[in-house]
Amino acid sequence: MEYSAGLMSHMFWLAETRITAEKMCDGLSQDAIRELAVSENIYQMKNPTRAGRNFSAIYNRLCNMPFTLVEMISKGDAAIAKVLVLISMMKTDKLFFEFIYEIYRGKIILGEKNIASRDIILFFNQKETQSEVISSWSDTTKKKLKQVYIRSLFEAGLLSDTKECKIIPAYVDYRVRDVLESNSMTMYFYAITGEK
Repeated sequence: MEYSAGLMSHMFWLAETRITAEKMCDGLSQDAIRELAVSENIYQMKNPTRAGRNFSAIYNRLCNMPFTLVEMISKGDAAIAKVLVLISMMKTDKLFFEFIYEIYRGKIILGEKNIASRDIILFFNQKETQSEVISSWSDTTKKKLKQVYIRSLFEAGLLSDTKECKIIPAYVDYRVRDVLESNSMTMYFYAITGEK
């Protein structure tokens, strides 16, 4: 998977992801769900073109998850759904996964209480030296990605706010852990819990 700045325009979208997961669990096809998103505005968006783009990103995230987890997003409680949406984002965005694994997980392991701006700056500086793709991004792109990463952690319930960025340890239901382990996705569990 290549590095991408796609999360700048693809947000957390909990409600929309749960709607899409529900339709997938109901057996609707990709085209049928897209039609509902665009024509019937099931996402409640102002622009049908945007609804179509958002659907594509959400559907891609869900298709990269074991179907059992898609069902949990659809039918599980909000806390579980939030963690699973975050995992789906990590699964489809290499840089975001590395951010969670290296920065968030690292902080948990060290017993640190928050993510500081300098941590994020150092992360991006390090990645710039490792990747020509990232080093070619504008400062505006990197700034926006930093904001999206922090906002996503907050929306997943893993940060107290987007200013102080106080870490809230993730609660991961044992059923989620079992599915992740049985689908060779344990690293995503480790990323948000700090284990191993």
